[in-house]
Amino acid sequence: MRFSQVRRGLPLILGGFFIFFWVGSFFAPWPFMRWPQKIQHLFVEAGTWVFQRTQWWSKASIITPEELATLEAQRDAYAVGYAQNLLLEEENTQLRELLNFLDRQPYEYVTGSVISRAIASTSTSFVIDRGSVDGLYTGAPVITGQGVYIGKIIALTPTTATVSPLTNTTSATAVSLLNETQTIGIAQGEGNQVVMIRYIPQNEQVEAQEMVVTSGLESSVPSGLFVGIVTEVKGETSAPFQEAIVEPWVDARTIRFVSVLLLKEGI
Repeated sequence: MRFSQVRRGLPLILGGFFIFFWVGSFFAPWPFMRWPQKIQHLFVEAGTWVFQRTQWWSKASIITPEELATLEAQRDAYAVGYAQNLLLEEENTQLRELLNFLDRQPYEYVTGSVISRAIASTSTSFVIDRGSVDGLYTGAPVITGQGVYIGKIIALTPTTATVSPLTNTTSATAVSLLNETQTIGIAQGEGNQVVMIRYIPQNEQVEAQEMVVTSGLESSVPSGLFVGIVTEVKGETSAPFQEAIVEPWVDARTIRFVSVLLLKEGI
């Protein structure tokens, strides 16, 4: 009942609004006269939007399945090309940094590419495309970037070498902290991209954020190769030694180029 009353009164309401605006246009100032123009502008914009959407859907509806397949193939080709360009840019950056560092060093070296990986929570290794015929030997240090130490060669074939990163639980490397006393210790892998420096004397002052490098106390690993950053120091005051947790500077799971330093006598 109420709805029918409102419906019958709707023409009277609309008519009242029309008369109100028409009379106001004679007696009201300029801003009042702009209201009909604003309402007209809103209707024009709404009509334009509907027309544009109708045209878009009309064009989309006439694309054939063959044309759609062509467009999808072009999209896929562009995406693959873009991904390949990003990968090449990253590879070029890694290789350029590596060669810039090696040009300033007295070491002989062999540069290789990573061709396969074996990744687990406690043990990670990768294989490079250089082997014993290239002069490599087990225990040789492997670096990347601007002299960042990665690990050592643990196995060889004539044409390939397997590298064990310093984060492996079976890896151990003599290191030094770049602090006032040049604290030395043994960096052992803990898995999950973590390294622990053990056997640090309790009287040594070791703090977080200190840099860690190779100490040179191993015959096959030179000193000064960057290892990582101390993130935490642990140890009881009653214990003879303390320990430092180190985050490696480079994730060995992501590198694509490495160099093997040849320091063994006769190489």
